[in-house]
Amino acid sequence: MNVKIYTRKNDTNDAVNYYLQIIKQALEEKYKTSVEQVFTVKDVHRRDLVVVISPAAYFYMLLKNPFQQVVFWFQGIFAEEVDYLFTGRKNRLKVRLFTYLERHILKHARLILFVSEAMRRYYHEKFGYQKENYLIIPCFNKQKRLSLAQVVSNMSSKYEIPSFVYAGSISRWQCIEETVYLFSLIKRHFPQATLTLLTSERQEAEAILMKYDVSAEIKYVPLTELDKELLKYKYGFILRRDIPLNRVSTPTKLSSYLANGVIPIYSTVIESFKEPLKDKEYAIAADINNLDELYEQIVSFEKKRVNVESLDREYEAVFDDFYNETRYKDNLIKALDFIDCK
Repeated sequence: MNVKIYTRKNDTNDAVNYYLQIIKQALEEKYKTSVEQVFTVKDVHRRDLVVVISPAAYFYMLLKNPFQQVVFWFQGIFAEEVDYLFTGRKNRLKVRLFTYLERHILKHARLILFVSEAMRRYYHEKFGYQKENYLIIPCFNKQKRLSLAQVVSNMSSKYEIPSFVYAGSISRWQCIEETVYLFSLIKRHFPQATLTLLTSERQEAEAILMKYDVSAEIKYVPLTELDKELLKYKYGFILRRDIPLNRVSTPTKLSSYLANGVIPIYSTVIESFKEPLKDKEYAIAADINNLDELYEQIVSFEKKRVNVESLDREYEAVFDDFYNETRYKDNLIKALDFIDCK
């Protein structure tokens, strides 16, 4: 069997490519063949098994061959994303098209990859999806260092200064404005506090910083250099509003933060984070609707001394369970075995 990964321009980024490598390795082990990544539908043949990760790619492949064998990765709930981001008649048409594609994928794909149980429930409620041809693999782009405690021990200032980092895009649902406002409160209490925004969207970030009269460093760091950069910071923001997009998501930045000893300040509306971060001393659960209370939480937390060995053990447990790359590869192979028997 020929197995391919079909992606179009702008379908991928550093984090997506990491995830695709996990899928690729599992498929190669399962089918004992090399998996080729292609960038045009012309290179997809009728008898191929094809991994697809975007609705646009699926649409063009569907036009070429309505009966293509597909493994589809739902990175997000894309009809909901379009509805949230855009307005107008053109938007309504896009929502209808994407809703049709979602329904078609769920009905015809050979295997579905969801990023969370909340996402599977969302599609169960929206379309009545209740098939068994799915696998849940959270989004992540890092594995933990062998000895974070040893690395951090050589960086005496990491947990002494309240340094904050935000890694990601400036999309509305990522609550960058709330993040900057929250930091403005923190800065008043801790004048030595610093904020760094790791994003490629410099102009948009500068406008938000200006709006809240906040000084921060802005820079883009590729995934290959992210570990080195994140090791500098004590806290990392993952704030979200309570909307469907965020409830079903598994932002990759949590794995990046934990892998480098960055204490996450995360919204509990991200349902998939609740269990792995439950009762963790070195994770700050946030309510985006009460930033003043969250500010007080951070001030209180900052009074405590960080025990690096304890932090290391807590984060190791998250990677052993929630971000276990080997287990997800094995589970993907088993899922394909199950589908092949059908």
